[in-house]
Amino acid sequence: MKTFVENIREPLVAIKHEPYQFYTWLFVIIAFGLAGIWMPYIFQCFNKGDGESVLINHINAGSFASFGVVILADGLASTMIAVNAGLTKVTAGIRGFVGAISILLIMINVATLIQSNPLRENVSWAYILFQLSILTLTLIASIYLFCFKSNSWEKSAEDMYKEEKEQVDEINSHADQLITDDDGVKL
Repeated sequence: MKTFVENIREPLVAIKHEPYQFYTWLFVIIAFGLAGIWMPYIFQCFNKGDGESVLINHINAGSFASFGVVILADGLASTMIAVNAGLTKVTAGIRGFVGAISILLIMINVATLIQSNPLRENVSWAYILFQLSILTLTLIASIYLFCFKSNSWEKSAEDMYKEEKEQVDEINSHADQLITDDDGVKL
């Protein structure tokens, strides 16, 4: 039986199966989804202004949090309408676990939005670090949710049966070859 960590890595196989769809999705969410953040920053830097103040204003306004809500909501919606998904207890459990974490992250992002204040003068580094940490966790969860759009990573019960049968056959063939144990005692 696979460990929790091995099971939680399984959805990432979908990226290997559909790399161009993943890279396109990632480019679009960063280029267009965060355009309202990175474009003013770049314009301010080219105008020899203070780019840092632009980023601080976006953090104060909750721009990262609102971005997080949107991409997680999109991922959850895609997961809910996936066809032939969650065919086994393990795959359904992984979908449920990541879905629950995503809902928790949405709630944290919404709470951050409620507390945001674009007029705040001083922002602590702890608040900036918190916002960037939540953004990072949100991106990781949204990558998992992207993997759930497809069920290519999920094994059917029949595939799992075949895989286990092959493993048993391999163990049996290895056991048939053993005539003595490590000490030379005949079996």
